[in-house]
Amino acid sequence: MKIDDVYRNVARINLNGSILALIPAIFIVGGNFVFLQNNQIMLLVIPFLIYSIINFQLYIRKMKQALIISKNLPESHLPYPTIFSSEQYLLYFFNTLSPRLLIFFPNGTLAGEVKEYCEIGLKLEGFSKTFAFYDFNKELICFFGVDEKKLKIEVFNQEKEYLGCLEKSNQSLSKKMKRELLNREGRFIAAIEGSPLYMDERIVDSFQLQIGSLQRGWMPVEWNRYVLDPNTPVLSISKELSEKDKLLQLSFLIDEFFIKR
Repeated sequence: MKIDDVYRNVARINLNGSILALIPAIFIVGGNFVFLQNNQIMLLVIPFLIYSIINFQLYIRKMKQALIISKNLPESHLPYPTIFSSEQYLLYFFNTLSPRLLIFFPNGTLAGEVKEYCEIGLKLEGFSKTFAFYDFNKELICFFGVDEKKLKIEVFNQEKEYLGCLEKSNQSLSKKMKRELLNREGRFIAAIEGSPLYMDERIVDSFQLQIGSLQRGWMPVEWNRYVLDPNTPVLSISKELSEKDKLLQLSFLIDEFFIKR
């Protein structure tokens, strides 16, 4: 999958919404014509028609954007042998019945995705929800277990070995939520700092050095060729971290996209 496929998927969602909005309108018109024959009933059709027209216009717009992006994407892609071969990633969140978060490399190709884990009998026990992270080959990389009562998101590798957690707690002097990353021994790794109102999160270690971030509206200029929405979230991860620490960092994406927002 490439970035232009995301725009096509959004376009299809808008087209489906446009078609579905016409169904009740058709029933109202048909029922009124056959049974009621009341002109005022026809006013009920207007909201459905407006919604259908808006969604159809969005469909056309997204399809045009997909064509523009596909022309701008480079023909040859630099190889990314592993999911963590880059320091920056583009994020797209599909808030549908089965929400998922797509993660793209800077060259516009899919790096991986996060979605709820629904395999029967293979969920992590003791968690209200389980999410899984897959790479671009659809291979399972790790699990995220959400414990809503303890305000924790625990991270496990593909063998379900515990790697650490994101722990949340209310700060007594403010309404902000304190969020910390802890390793498997419970030692502090980093804290997540940012605004609760807009997406501008920083991950800082015990030396107050930034080792990661999640920002909206700070997209690199060179990505404008194939990302037409400047508010697309950008994830940054320090290349100096181990793979386990990078997986641990991804737990805050679960909190940001699947819980908080």
